[in-house]
Amino acid sequence: MISNSRVITVRGSGNVLIPPDWIIIDLDLVAAEYKYDDTLNAASKQLSQLRESLYFVDFEKEDIKTKRFNVNTVYSSYKDKNDNYRRVFEGYKASHDLFIAFDLDTARLGEILNAITESEANPEFSIDYTIKDKAAVKNQLLKNAVEDARIKAEILVEAAGVQLGKVLRVDYDWSEVRFRHDYNVSYEDSMMLSESLDFTPDEVKAYDNVTVVWSLE
Repeated sequence: MISNSRVITVRGSGNVLIPPDWIIIDLDLVAAEYKYDDTLNAASKQLSQLRESLYFVDFEKEDIKTKRFNVNTVYSSYKDKNDNYRRVFEGYKASHDLFIAFDLDTARLGEILNAITESEANPEFSIDYTIKDKAAVKNQLLKNAVEDARIKAEILVEAAGVQLGKVLRVDYDWSEVRFRHDYNVSYEDSMMLSESLDFTPDEVKAYDNVTVVWSLE
């Protein structure tokens, strides 16, 4: 057990700014029909259309990953002559969320955006710039955070006229570090991007924290 009278606890922060090297495009397909079977058939047709469009820019079927697929009932409501709300069944809606990922290449991104915007599937989409090798960046973040805690601790103990002892404990919550830099794209934006991709995406920002406990001498 650590005695509270002879320890110092310091929270350290690690920050990095990294040029992105990986692109993720999130794709959302929505199909709505009155009958359940018709809704599934429409969703299946959309997926086939999207796969066909992306095949021509070198994406195989297995490269197009599903994140979520669900089918929900759709209702509308109205007031009857007695001012009571009534629900009316309108059909079913299928939502299919997918993504593709590839190395950062603005020329290829333009080709892919052309394929997506011209697809009969008509998906909504967003572009995310991120880091492919997240493990290496996480390790550097932790090193930076521990070093930041050590520097802060040394400043504090010097001001207090004591000396820093050995590390007694390091606390880390192991939460997921976010590496994405989101770039939401409208249809008009995508047309401009696909025609001329002369831009540099902003650096990806990532940070993490650790708490270090030292003894005092």
